[in-house]
Amino acid sequence: MLLSFDAKVLEEVEITDTKHDYIKQMAEQIRLTQNIVKQNMLLNASEMKQKFDQKSKQPHFAVGQRVLKHNPTTPVGSTAKLVKRWDGPYIITDISDDKYTVQLRKCLTGKVDPVYVSVD
Repeated sequence: MLLSFDAKVLEEVEITDTKHDYIKQMAEQIRLTQNIVKQNMLLNASEMKQKFDQKSKQPHFAVGQRVLKHNPTTPVGSTAKLVKRWDGPYIITDISDDKYTVQLRKCLTGKVDPVYVSVD
């Protein structure tokens, strides 16, 4: 199956007498193909980013806010049904500039944790 791009590239290749000339022509065609593919990939990446950004949410936290931290692990010897998945309460003590990393301090012990935030 030939696409319009393939037909355009194939019709530009001339039959030459020497291998060296043929290799030069093919190298030029390969460079052209690489440039077109690169442009298409950049265009596709920007379209995908726009689609992703339409549904993405920014986390909304404030310093001093009390939160719970999710812990999806199950300790060895425990039953997954009976394990507490949420730990806390914690107090947010610092928020990074990118809004995806917060520093938490546990209310009971005062231990400080940096945590990456995921908003679903």
